[in-house]
Amino acid sequence: MPTVPTPQTITVLGYYDSFNNANNGGTTGLISATAPFDYISSDAAIYVRIGHNVDGLPGDDCYYVGTIELRVVNRPIVMLTAIENPSCINQEVQLISTVVAGSGVGYTYSWERVSPVAGPITGATGTVTVTETTPGDYVYRLTVTDPNDDTNGADGPVCTTVTDITVTYTGPIITCPADFTAATDAGSCSTFMNLIPAEINAACADEFTIRYWVTGATTIASMAAPETLSTVNATAFNVGVDTVHAIVGTLSGGVFTPLAPEVSCTYTANVIDREPPIAKCKDISVFLNSAGQASVTAAMVNGGSTDNCGVTAAFICPTIQGFTGIFAPGNWNFNPGINGTLDTNNAPNS
Repeated sequence: MPTVPTPQTITVLGYYDSFNNANNGGTTGLISATAPFDYISSDAAIYVRIGHNVDGLPGDDCYYVGTIELRVVNRPIVMLTAIENPSCINQEVQLISTVVAGSGVGYTYSWERVSPVAGPITGATGTVTVTETTPGDYVYRLTVTDPNDDTNGADGPVCTTVTDITVTYTGPIITCPADFTAATDAGSCSTFMNLIPAEINAACADEFTIRYWVTGATTIASMAAPETLSTVNATAFNVGVDTVHAIVGTLSGGVFTPLAPEVSCTYTANVIDREPPIAKCKDISVFLNSAGQASVTAAMVNGGSTDNCGVTAAFICPTIQGFTGIFAPGNWNFNPGINGTLDTNNAPNS
């Protein structure tokens, strides 16, 4: 409005929907005679009739018509998605934005991590890649600014929308199979295992790998230098209880690095010898001494007995058949032999 010296005054006489109606005055096209007022329009102009009293006498001496331009702009609506969510630590996650209802051009993007530790994220487009090394819920924020340049024939105002998304990161969880028992291979005191592999939870299965080592009756690899399961399966397991250790780590350039803190589990493989020995005897002649006694050892009657795990002890197990009277076993004097003990019961593998 123009500035006028006292006692001149200017007065708003009405708000009109066209220049001609504002110029003519009256009620035609009159939106409102006073302000403030409510007016709904997508894009329009309101024409203001202004009266100018120059001489200070009652009544306006001249009139002006001003214009109020209405330019409606939409604040952009921003939708965020994360691929994948939930995710695993160390895994790359794509944050993707979709912007609708804005001007469609000239957007600026600003990314940041809100929690658990706030910080900026490098990226000035609608898509960024993030990753975390510690499990937990992470909140990421995108601020989209729409300059609204040349919107409905004019510029501005600038509109800003802030949108958050939460991504859940999990750590690797390893699960070992149940303990199991296997028998030795035929004619051998050991066996080759077809071990069931340990498993990593699905979210982290593609990010980490598992290595193994064995302790107990058999030693295969070590905690410091674990091996693949195929290497373990290619090694014979001895008779006895073996502990299979499985540990999670990363593989880079062929070098395995276990996680810290350690993520591992164990299961046992019990190898049992179920193959009986083959006992072979031979006839011998026994000569009594002057006291009517003779010494008989297992080695004397052993005709080449064998066992898949080796013969560690041999025993003589006499029967009562053919021995009566003074020769009955009850009258025998049992003495330990050099390679076994003369015994009538509880003889293992006899």
